[in-house]
Amino acid sequence: MSSWNRLIAATLVVTCSAGATRDELIIRPLPRAPGQEAFGAEVLNLALDGGMPSAEVLARLEEALSTHGLLVLRAAALEHVPPQSFAAFVHHFNPGTTTVWRDQRTNPWERYKAEAMGPAGTFQLPSCPETLVIGKGELVDHWGLTCTLGGKRAAYGKTSGSQVIGGGKLQWHIDGQPVAASEDALTPLLQRQLDTAAEAVSGAGRPDHAFLLCAGRFDGLHAPDGISLIKPFECAAAIALALGVTDAVLCVPTDEQAPHAIARWRSRLSPAATLRTCTLPEDPEEGALACVVDAAKGLRPGAAVILDFVGHPPEVAAALRQRLRDSRPVAAATTTVIDVGEAGLAQLRAALMTQAGA
Repeated sequence: MSSWNRLIAATLVVTCSAGATRDELIIRPLPRAPGQEAFGAEVLNLALDGGMPSAEVLARLEEALSTHGLLVLRAAALEHVPPQSFAAFVHHFNPGTTTVWRDQRTNPWERYKAEAMGPAGTFQLPSCPETLVIGKGELVDHWGLTCTLGGKRAAYGKTSGSQVIGGGKLQWHIDGQPVAASEDALTPLLQRQLDTAAEAVSGAGRPDHAFLLCAGRFDGLHAPDGISLIKPFECAAAIALALGVTDAVLCVPTDEQAPHAIARWRSRLSPAATLRTCTLPEDPEEGALACVVDAAKGLRPGAAVILDFVGHPPEVAAALRQRLRDSRPVAAATTTVIDVGEAGLAQLRAALMTQAGA
């Protein structure tokens, strides 16, 4: 992935917190059970009915999102706020986002579910397609939308009214929209987190290594003194250069990541390199693996298949290597599979072993 994914989940209720005035913004950690790690914060009394919050409020929210990782927005009377106002607010945190998961205006499957399968579970607002309405029950002229929310069909979880996205072994409930932000926008937030972690722990408990769980370059992200920062992309790029990779098939998790992956690897490989992309899901079936092999056909000797994302099971790289071996001589030119996540983990293991032996 060329950018770090963040989840902004907004839980919207009608009442204000007791004892707080309307203009008193409160940000506090979410309750947690004893022994549980702290994660997330709730925001009380965020008023969006007057338009975009002030620069000071936005700065506090940015800092809170960076610190807590998840913000739950509990706002007053949000049903009266035009959806365009809420969409503009979300776009402040992720200017590049265009719409919800799959756009019902252009995606045939989403249109079919909404129009032909009866209650399909989720709907976009006609007047503001960036806003996805979730829940259960009847809506009548809600900002132009009249529908039945929830759904009677057996969805991915084989449960009536299931509202999940994704596939394979991992699924996400549609409680919020996973969004992608640019590296330029996220670098200062990540740098702040890295610096804060280094300052918070000192002495024997201070970390020696930081691992970037992302395939992006993040050139502007630097480790504090005394801590090594491992960037999986740089580890994989070093392997590609050492092997003299000529051409490459870049496997990306989503279609949107393809141009970013090409630009990133173009900066490391030869200008004459042929770069092709394939979208590979987290748990690919045979058809997806076959598409990668097909994309490798016709590349020059010394080409590589590069898994350009972090967090997938190691079996994916193993399956690709086997498929390429089985395809010879059709894809004989492609003899190497470079797994970006695997390359980063190998570097981390080597660093820990060196440290242990010192």
